[in-house]
Amino acid sequence: MEPEDLQTCVEGMKTIDRVIESKEFSKFEWVADLMALSASLIIDNRERHDDDSTSLERYCRDLVLTIWHFHGGCQVGRVVDDEKKVLGVDALRVIDGSTFIFSPGTNSQATVMKLGRRRTFSPQLILNLPGPVHGRFSSGFNWNVISVGTRELRYKTRG
Repeated sequence: MEPEDLQTCVEGMKTIDRVIESKEFSKFEWVADLMALSASLIIDNRERHDDDSTSLERYCRDLVLTIWHFHGGCQVGRVVDDEKKVLGVDALRVIDGSTFIFSPGTNSQATVMKLGRRRTFSPQLILNLPGPVHGRFSSGFNWNVISVGTRELRYKTRG
């Protein structure tokens, strides 16, 4: 654990401890038992220390886990280009949160859905079609038709 992360954890645990020890929480006897229980649970396969230490540093080192975020796994410029095309692969794009450099700061569901819709309803980007694209689009589960020259592409979408 990085020293800065450890310090943040310790300060957070001290804050939680102050809240638990407050007058308002004094009637809840289960809080201390719950904290002790969390220390006894097997969360992952890391080695546990049997030195019976109650230090917050030990608690943080033994029990705090990294939470891997959805973003940053598919780097723009290294894995995909600015249009989300996988470098060196024809006709493959990555349209999900793994291409985000930073978290949007909120639940990412809407952001990812918007990204997907932008790509879905922009067939020229998705299909790398030449020239203007004409189509009939409607909401709900419908067949949509895109015409490029004499070719038609039909696909089912949810509006």
